[in-house]
This record gives sequence, structure tokens and C-alpha cells, in this order.
Amino acid sequence: MTQPQNEITQVLTYEEVNNCADSYSPSSKVLGKYGYRWNYGGDFPEGRKDVCVAKSLYGDGDKEEYHTLILIWKDETGAIQHHKIDCSSNGGVVYAESIKALGNEITVSYVKDGNYPCRAPQQEKIVTIKI
Repeated sequence: MTQPQNEITQVLTYEEVNNCADSYSPSSKVLGKYGYRWNYGGDFPEGRKDVCVAKSLYGDGDKEEYHTLILIWKDETGAIQHHKIDCSSNGGVVYAESIKALGNEITVSYVKDGNYPCRAPQQEKIVTIKI
């Protein structure tokens, strides 16, 4: 038995997630010779492949580094939508701990760790976004 076509088009692919996360980083030309950028993702909620959390990381090769968490989803038409959840700079790290979906409400639990150089304490945060 095959799945209906509309369900198949709602699945986020690696390429779609990577391209969307990449849009949160400056171009290599802007970052310069020693700049870098990576994308990590998608962390999907259990039972869903149409929504995920991805991470964009980039740095200028010197002291500045930025981590951005992004919620990415496909709407009912199959169009990719996205929303910046949080970001951190100067060596601080932002990472998702869990993502849960209840209908069109997505709850992301994440940690914002203000390590080197600011040494701020780790902060656990929860955000719920309607998609």
C-alpha cells in the first residue's frame, strides 16, 4: 500500500533543512579567509518528519562565533517555513535538548550555555511555537 502523495511531500529532506539553516549564516565571502560555517540538524519530534530543529553555526575565524537554533517546517502546501528560536555569540552555545509536537504546537526545550569568554551560567529554556 502506498502513501497518499500529499503526505510524501510534507517530509523535510536533508537538503531542505541544510539550505534553510545555511540562510542564517553569512556568505563565505563575508566571513573572509578564516571564517567558517556549519549546519547541524534536523532533530525531529517523535512521529513527525515535517518539522525539525536545526542549528546554524558560523565564525569569523578570530573570536566571534554564533550559534542559531531554527525551527523548520513544511506547511500544508509543502512550502518550507522557518523561525529563529534563539542565538548565542562569543563562544556561547545553544543546543536543542528535545522537540515535541502536539498538533500544530511545537515545543522546543533548549539550553543556552554562556561558556567562554563570558562564563555566564547555563540557562534552560522552553519555547512553544504554533506552526
